[in-house]
Amino acid sequence: MAVKKALITGITGQDGPYLAEFLLQKGHEVWGFSRKKISLTDQEFKNVIHLASHVKFETVNYDDINSLKEKIAQINPDECYHLAGHSQVGNDSDLDFKILTSNIGSTLNIFKAINDLKINCKVFNASSGHIYLPSDKAKNELCPLGPSNIYGISKASCYLLSHYFRNTHEMFISNGILFNHESPKRGNGFVTSKLINESIQIKKGERPFLEVGSVEVIRDWGHVKEYVPSFWKILQLDRPDDFVLGTGIGNTVKELINLIFKNLQIEIEWVNNQADILAVNRKGKPLVVQNQNLVRKNDSFVHIADISKSKKELGHNPQISLEEIVKEMIGAYK
Repeated sequence: MAVKKALITGITGQDGPYLAEFLLQKGHEVWGFSRKKISLTDQEFKNVIHLASHVKFETVNYDDINSLKEKIAQINPDECYHLAGHSQVGNDSDLDFKILTSNIGSTLNIFKAINDLKINCKVFNASSGHIYLPSDKAKNELCPLGPSNIYGISKASCYLLSHYFRNTHEMFISNGILFNHESPKRGNGFVTSKLINESIQIKKGERPFLEVGSVEVIRDWGHVKEYVPSFWKILQLDRPDDFVLGTGIGNTVKELINLIFKNLQIEIEWVNNQADILAVNRKGKPLVVQNQNLVRKNDSFVHIADISKSKKELGHNPQISLEEIVKEMIGAYK
């Protein structure tokens, strides 16, 4: 039986290394696309340095479709896992144009290149729970689209592109609609890594307090390594489909902070009626302060996945708790 070839775009991000390790264990030949040339001595690429002797890396320009076609034709992959994209969600308007053009443009060119080459390649598109209309209910595959931030708009556009190529060109493109998934490889621009790193600084006496947006918003946090097997399972199906991937369990940011401080042995007391001071230490000094600039306007208060379909059809059933995730990330960041 021929060895399957798998192509991972955005391999240097958080999900790419975990997926590469999983596919290598499955016996796949793994290729990875990166916007930047990977240097084994550069800490920017620390997530993939250990894969250097196992994965074939290629530097690509996702804006150049002819170059993409040439590289994809040389590889002739059986499976493509499209993970590349800017994934920060926040209030930085300077990033808006880059997020929109990069995410939509790279996705369109990957789909178009594979379609134009007429190769027999199944495609997994990493979508996001941010594509949905905000509501206080858990989100499933039938929920209406209605993103409330630029990142969500870009991912909703990519989701619609996948359906266009699936329906019009009969391509095998499936979406994994991903809710928050974390690991020690998580970049610094995300709430989990930000809060953990800043809490470690507080523990070391290098920072006085945390600055946060709303601590009452509810999020669905899981571990990446329990999600990537479902990426692969989605492409083993006979027909393309879309699957919500999460844990189905919600925790508030406040609960996340409590878990972080508990692990770091920092005493915390939540307070009321003290303006923007949300919590203090045992000496009564501010420990958690609300910054109104960090409060996301129009964002979903409850962001939880309904994993009924993925649990039934893929066996997707994450077991790693948020407390375990926090403990592992703190251990890696210290």
